[in-house]
Amino acid sequence: MKKTSIQIVFIFIFFIFNHLEMKSQCCAGGGGNPVIGDVSGSVLSMGEMEAGVNYQYINSNKVLDFNKIDTVYKSKYQSNYLYVRLAYGLTKELTLSLETGYWVNKTQYGLGFSDTTSSHGFGDMVLNLRYNILNKKNWDLTAGLGMKFPLGAYNDSIKKIEPFLGEEFYLIKPPSTQLSSGSYDLIFNILLSKSFPNVGIVLSSNTNYILKTYNPLGEKMGDYLCETLTFRKTFWKKLSLAAHFKYEYIAKMKINPTVAMWSMLLYDPLASGSHKLFITPQINYSPFKGFNIYCSADIPVYQYVNNKQIASKVLLMAGIIYRFQVYTPACCEVKE
Repeated sequence: MKKTSIQIVFIFIFFIFNHLEMKSQCCAGGGGNPVIGDVSGSVLSMGEMEAGVNYQYINSNKVLDFNKIDTVYKSKYQSNYLYVRLAYGLTKELTLSLETGYWVNKTQYGLGFSDTTSSHGFGDMVLNLRYNILNKKNWDLTAGLGMKFPLGAYNDSIKKIEPFLGEEFYLIKPPSTQLSSGSYDLIFNILLSKSFPNVGIVLSSNTNYILKTYNPLGEKMGDYLCETLTFRKTFWKKLSLAAHFKYEYIAKMKINPTVAMWSMLLYDPLASGSHKLFITPQINYSPFKGFNIYCSADIPVYQYVNNKQIASKVLLMAGIIYRFQVYTPACCEVKE
């Protein structure tokens, strides 16, 4: 491996340990992990770097009881998330990426829009390796393996006042408004695509699976599976439109019985897990080589949740990606 590639690896490792140390110095709030998604694609060329940032907005006041709309329970969830990704091509087949994000806010309004819990701060970080298995005759097959590190707090609490004695006590916020799940999770990804250059069309299948583990509180968030089929058409070289057809499965969360026995929970562990189908239109514009602007919207077409939960209603995302060559390998340099 080239010396420059080795230096890049050590920079990524230093960045990780620096942030893990910062975690122990702060108290924060908690959350989810939207760090995988549309930006997870194939590999970069050797010596190429990619920097990306996007903004994700979620807002929903839709409550489902299994697959039926609940008009009695009034609640709302809203979040604003800023996602950042850096990736580097170690070889022509292997790409290393580092992903993290900042919750501008995660807010859930309780029954009758009272008992509001909210958090803001850094969420999770993902270190990911992607390897290109096949790149031949317009077929592309890439596999990825990543690990999620919890940076944000998973045990942030909210102050309550006992109504009779007026004494203060603290309860841990529900997972929906924690900045992190607090667990170290494994992420598996496989991307298969077929391009038709003559007509500017790309068809692809992208599978993401997150294997969750228990956090120090004895909570295990449900494993996550997302299967996405994509149709992409390019117009005039700079503009492309895409349609994503996405199936999302979240397993029920598990909780250590001892935790449930001795803790007063602000959530129902049984009200977790879901099956959802989305259609996601996306538009991409590339004003010049290496620079891409995109925006998309998740539109739910079917949802089934376990027990009573706030369902998906709108997820808007907009971002930019910039690719540039850090160095050109000797085998690819142009001789004068």
